[in-house]
Amino acid sequence: MATCLIGLGSNLGEPSKNLDSAASCLRKWDGTIRLEASEWVQTAPIGGPEGQSTFANGAIRLETDRSPREVLETLLETEQSLGRKRRTRWGPRTVDLDLLLYDDLQMVEDGLTIPHPWMAIRRFVLQPAVQVAPDMTHPDTGWTIKRLWENLQAARYIAIAGVLPGPARQSVVAAAKDAGATLVSEGNSVECPEGTAVKFSPNAKDESKKYFFVSDFWEEKPAVEDPTPNLVIAFSGTESDAEEQSRLFERVRKSGPFLFLDARDTKRLQHDIAAAITGMKPDA
Repeated sequence: MATCLIGLGSNLGEPSKNLDSAASCLRKWDGTIRLEASEWVQTAPIGGPEGQSTFANGAIRLETDRSPREVLETLLETEQSLGRKRRTRWGPRTVDLDLLLYDDLQMVEDGLTIPHPWMAIRRFVLQPAVQVAPDMTHPDTGWTIKRLWENLQAARYIAIAGVLPGPARQSVVAAAKDAGATLVSEGNSVECPEGTAVKFSPNAKDESKKYFFVSDFWEEKPAVEDPTPNLVIAFSGTESDAEEQSRLFERVRKSGPFLFLDARDTKRLQHDIAAAITGMKPDA
């Protein structure tokens, strides 16, 4: 028997009722041995097209004797039965069901990645998930859902791993601006658009509700030692040789929550980094 963590979301029609219907379908599934659902929470849309309605989000802890692929197929069938139509990435949806965790399994197959690559930094995922699965372990980081949630509660510091080529660096700068973050780069200070030099020091963590976005952090001797980043982002598609990139990725995997993004697609890179920052903020 396996324990699964499933994320639910809806922002079309009557979102809470849509999640009720999805949970009811899963309770009736013959692969369900035990099911526990969180309360539904209201969250702002993150990363998708502008003008979307507020989401209802939730989490389900499901015990099953079925395989990950069978669970995924059931989730997709449930979405379809409730009217889900896939048109736009991170766009509005009648219901969205994501297989987030399956025991401590790590797998990447066509159409199925476990754990879900964004779950560790999404407030709308962890807020309900901690209600039903605080003790489940996220196998990529080795952290429990409870610890991931606590990390997100304190989130204010995102680190960029390695040195980026010019176009990707411009995307990083633009993403920080899009998300309303303070960019700190090379030497612990940078000229902000307003012309004010921003200093990063240990006492900066006492400043109320200030978000820092840090580039060029993950060198052998980091420019900024404190506080520890809540998220580290590393990039594929750079000019680094394969061995150097492998060493970097291995370090990042040991650091806590992380994202690997493709530096070659600069438009998507800007969008995804801005979404990562925005999704970690308390008011997201």
